[in-house]
Amino acid sequence: MPPRPTMDQLIELAEKKLDHAAQALATRNARQRDAEAKLELLVNYRVDYFSRFGSAAAAGIDNHLLHNFRAFMEKLDTAITEQHAVVADARSSVRAAQTAWQAEQQRLRSYQVLAERRRGNERVRNAKREQREQDEHAAKVHVRNRASA
Repeated sequence: MPPRPTMDQLIELAEKKLDHAAQALATRNARQRDAEAKLELLVNYRVDYFSRFGSAAAAGIDNHLLHNFRAFMEKLDTAITEQHAVVADARSSVRAAQTAWQAEQQRLRSYQVLAERRRGNERVRNAKREQREQDEHAAKVHVRNRASA
């Protein structure tokens, strides 16, 4: 079996890299969605907890419960701030993965264009060769016909 043309090998490698980049992008998209869902959960929990505490506080509350509420809200706010950073990192990671995926996609398209050009040039060369062979054959037949006449 003859060795495969180098361009075909490059295309195959570029396809594998594109698949890998697509998988990485999908993984990072999933991580971003998870991070955003966790942030939304924390924010919703804070709103709900604050609302329930407000209702309870309207009936009166002692200093110990107020202190515990404030401490818990500070921890919750810290968790929300940290989760915002996680979401920002996840978004940045997705953008980087998108850029990498687009670069691999562009590389593959470039190789495919080059391969198509090569096949087109080869078709032209083959057509010219066949035409030359037909012309030579026709000339030989013509010369033979003249010689026998």
